[in-house]
Amino acid sequence: MNSQVRKVVLDDAPKSRGGPLPAWLEHASWLVGPLLLGAVLLGVYLLRQGSEALFTGILAAAASLPLLWLLVSIFAPAKTDRTCPDCGAESVAPASEHRSTGLRCESCGWSDASASAWKHAEEGDRPLEPLVLRERGDSTSPDSPPQV
Repeated sequence: MNSQVRKVVLDDAPKSRGGPLPAWLEHASWLVGPLLLGAVLLGVYLLRQGSEALFTGILAAAASLPLLWLLVSIFAPAKTDRTCPDCGAESVAPASEHRSTGLRCESCGWSDASASAWKHAEEGDRPLEPLVLRERGDSTSPDSPPQV
């Protein structure tokens, strides 16, 4: 039996791109409960004392938020972040054209084999179907007729 001990050294966590949170917001998760309770109490107050039209308008606005989120996501899709977490250069690219995982920095050599490269593959000019079929292990090509 091999009795060697291997030491594993983890890299530092990626640098935050958004900047630090304000001091009052770092430990404010306890506010979620009171805010939800306040929202329920405000809803009950509006339903009992306020006009039904105001309550209906607020409820319709809240119900339309998922549709608004969907429309924003469709017409303003996320952009691929090509910023390297080590050097800060805009040179992150997929590690391989044949896989949807793995990123590398062309400037400093940083790499992450488990990072998703899907957004990079979507932006490319190559079709995505062969990539998906290859990773899924499907032997049928997209051009071959279906087997019955």
